Amino acid sequence: MLKNIKIIWFDFDWTLVGDNINPKTNLKELFLFLKEKKILISIVTGKWLYFIQNFLKKYDLEVDFIISFDWACIFDYKTNKNIFREYILKSNLKKLLDICEKSNIKKVFFNKENWYEYLNESIKETSSLFKYMKKFDWNLENIYQFYIRDINWNQKQVLENLNLKLDLYFFNFNWQKDKYSSLITNLWVSKYNSFLYLLQKLKIQENEVLYFWDSINDLYFFKNQKIFSVSVSLSEEVIKNNANLKMIDNDFIWITKKLWNNSEK
Repeated sequence: MLKNIKIIWFDFDWTLVGDNINPKTNLKELFLFLKEKKILISIVTGKWLYFIQNFLKKYDLEVDFIISFDWACIFDYKTNKNIFREYILKSNLKKLLDICEKSNIKKVFFNKENWYEYLNESIKETSSLFKYMKKFDWNLENIYQFYIRDINWNQKQVLENLNLKLDLYFFNFNWQKDKYSSLITNLWVSKYNSFLYLLQKLKIQENEVLYFWDSINDLYFFKNQKIFSVSVSLSEEVIKNNANLKMIDNDFIWITKKLWNNSEK
């Protein structure tokens, strides 16, 4: 089966690394094996691009592509260039900042190309948070993610009260009882859409992909029956029950060589 595969997608958290952000067993050996077989390697993550770059350098690992910032950026690791970016429109960011001010939000995060900013300040003396940012020479260009985490934030309630509809994707969750967070990106941005974009650019078919996954947000890939998927041992039960194969003890090199050897029979 593996002889037909041209690219392997790896989820990052809980797939390639555990909660200590250390690489799983045999990861370097696996990447070298795939390189020898001329199979492309892509890491797919919601994390920041520079975080993954630093991780790869630290452990002397090499990949072909990194899909990061909640899949709003596709980076070609070999050429050191972005081949796709999906920034949040400045007009939408201004609306979000105004919403934060009206809702007395004091904790927001911004993810840009090469930096991560965290604002935790009172903004009482300014007419808008945007002006406050400009005062400190920050700008709203090239921002992939806008992240709100504050005791006063309830996205649904706030937007309904302000009668606002934004063309954005809100990933909402409770981080404590009655405390809400939203990770905000453009509406188009998703793991699956970035996957389709890269395949089209590389002229690779969906049945030429192998995907290692571990979380409910990977179910898009299972729904596409052309994609062969492997769940890691830490995977949620719903993933384990839907993947083509279930990996034991996170031994990537064992499962990959097994797939390769089976394909040669």
